[in-house]
Amino acid sequence: AVLFSNGEIASACQKKALEYGCSLDAVGQLAEKLTAPAPHGIERAPRVLCMADQYGVCHAPHGPGRAYLIEHGFGDVVVMCHDPDGALHLPQASELVPGIPAWNGST
Repeated sequence: AVLFSNGEIASACQKKALEYGCSLDAVGQLAEKLTAPAPHGIERAPRVLCMADQYGVCHAPHGPGRAYLIEHGFGDVVVMCHDPDGALHLPQASELVPGIPAWNGST
């Protein structure tokens, strides 16, 4: 799920496929919501991303989701994730990808 600055929440879940590489990840499914224009005069920017499993444990997005966020200007989105000890961490998406190239201007 993603929380926007105007309080809106959009959600999606992974759609598993027999061949894992063909599965649809949640971040990819949220792409349309992330890039949708805001209603006139209302700020609508994604602020927090939470990907939780069936036990309530928050996970950082896998590679395709991280790449999408960074490469499309959402590097400042806070990503909720738990460590192996259960502590919650709140890094920005850009902190999850080391050595981000500046080739596309989105850092």
